[in-house]
Amino acid sequence: MIYVHFKNKYCLAVIPMVLFLVVFIFGNWQQMNRLLAQSASYEVGMIDSMDKVFIKNDLQSFQGKWTTVWNLALAQNEYESFQVVVKANKDLIGVRVTLLDSNGLQIEAYPVGSLEIKQPSHSHSGNLGWYPDPILTFADKIDVRNGDYQSFWVTIYAPKGVPAGLRPIKLRISGDNTEPADITVNIKVWNFTLPDKPSLSTALSWDGRDIESIYKDTLSWPKRENAQRHILYEEEMKYLIEKYRFWLDNIYGQGQAYQNELYNDYGFIDKSQLHCGPMHLTEDCSKITYSMFPEGVSDPASFDDYINTYVAEVKEQWNSISAQKRPYYYLYMLDEIPPQCYEQSKYIVQKIHEALPDIPILIASYGDEIPAKSDAQFLSWLMGVAGANPDTWQGDYIRAQRKEVWPYTTGWNPTTITWYLEDPLINTRILLGASAYKFKFDGFLYWRVGNWNAESNKRPISITNGAYISWDPWNEFGNGISSLFWPGPERIIPSVRLANFRDGMEDYEYYKIAECLTDSRIGVSQSIVGDQLQNRTGDPNTYYAERERIANLIESQGGNGSRCRGPFSTAFNNPSPPPQTKKGDLNSDNKVDVIDLGIFLSNWGSASKPSADLNQDGRVDVIDLGIFLSNWG
Repeated sequence: MIYVHFKNKYCLAVIPMVLFLVVFIFGNWQQMNRLLAQSASYEVGMIDSMDKVFIKNDLQSFQGKWTTVWNLALAQNEYESFQVVVKANKDLIGVRVTLLDSNGLQIEAYPVGSLEIKQPSHSHSGNLGWYPDPILTFADKIDVRNGDYQSFWVTIYAPKGVPAGLRPIKLRISGDNTEPADITVNIKVWNFTLPDKPSLSTALSWDGRDIESIYKDTLSWPKRENAQRHILYEEEMKYLIEKYRFWLDNIYGQGQAYQNELYNDYGFIDKSQLHCGPMHLTEDCSKITYSMFPEGVSDPASFDDYINTYVAEVKEQWNSISAQKRPYYYLYMLDEIPPQCYEQSKYIVQKIHEALPDIPILIASYGDEIPAKSDAQFLSWLMGVAGANPDTWQGDYIRAQRKEVWPYTTGWNPTTITWYLEDPLINTRILLGASAYKFKFDGFLYWRVGNWNAESNKRPISITNGAYISWDPWNEFGNGISSLFWPGPERIIPSVRLANFRDGMEDYEYYKIAECLTDSRIGVSQSIVGDQLQNRTGDPNTYYAERERIANLIESQGGNGSRCRGPFSTAFNNPSPPPQTKKGDLNSDNKVDVIDLGIFLSNWGSASKPSADLNQDGRVDVIDLGIFLSNWG
């Protein structure tokens, strides 16, 4: 304390010194914040959940702030995360982040582990080293080496019914050989509530093989044919549904009995695949090839040989399914079709649809174009998210036929949005949030989310405590691309990418609630997502500003306390099986009669009315007439 006696001859010298200190302090807030966040043994930093904190501070320098105060906003029934960072000035033992005051909210804080990347993923180069990813939910504390930047992942949940407004909470950093430091987080709870069940559908493949590969020494895996329960697998599915808001589905086959019970418990519709799996084409597009083939067909096979055998086997399966369950079955036919094979794909799809007109078909392609512009009853078209170019985007064309578009992400295209360990965390959040809304995703699909089997004999039984984890994230598809969660000592543990997946799903709800309240589509800011999916922001602050803009719009409508509670069916979604229309019903009156014949004959010799070109060969001729007459009545 400086006391100034104005009768003292030194007062004039003291006053300028005080003024200098005031100016210095106010002009150096960042430095002062860092001093306040610094102790003798460590410094405290804060950063959002869309940035990575590299433990060695080498691949990217720390992007957050040196402070003990943070601000965060979320809706009721929403999860939102941020990171507390401890920069060690000596070797620290047993560092932990604990809760002092929750203020009616639910808070968890766990250390983030780092995995070593020893070879780059596809379409990535260089940047080898330690990457943050597993959230160590089994660990309440962690040792931190001198000079390391250790992140703690803090998750806030605002329960339904918690009063809206500002709700500050208190956290404490402590350790076995260091002094504590307290943190204040000013949390704003918005005056609206997110639905329990996500509005954006997902189908993310994960089955018991992954559980078995890690936990086989301690658990008994039942034989598949007797459809017994695998208790841990069932519990993990519940955990992922309730905590991370996405649905696991075996897109390559049918779920087991315990999976189907979970579908019913949570109100999800199980769409199961008929037959043996998707087809691929040879590089020259001349034959069908895949590892799983119908009995009696060799690899590769001619189109007609394969189709005839395929159709016969599917018909046998179809006839054994009850009428009530048939709407929930589909054929996954062609997988990741390259553009040069589109014409051959059209032929295959059309032939199988003609033979099996009542069964929806799912196909996948790399680009924007539709492999078969026909009236085949596709359940959905899977598009690699590298597409969505507005000049070639065909999503609206597909939906006009009451079909669905479910994008997916693939690591083989260098321009696509992926969630490799090397990718920015914000990619995943934007993809499932603002991008999904802007480009009208009917759902999102991914082939596998717990791929631990590759070279599992070289790996430890599970991920254990410690900042530096020996588990190798690499498999034949890259680093972490097919693993959004990891095996912990006793159960799965989430990744920071999985947390951003969930947060994106919740961001999607903001747009849907606002759309419902205003009865109009909500524009996504160009600063967030441009005209193509690849054009998206990499700045978390810009993204948070967009969330706040939508939240303010919702609150300006009075919130959703009495309506617009969700989950929401999208205006572009088709939740029920598409109606089956007879070929030749050209006036859409559900019958083929003399009126349709007049329309048909008026287009003879041309394709000016594509619906009259019943075999999609570019002209209306005698072949189309045969198809037309076979559907008369």
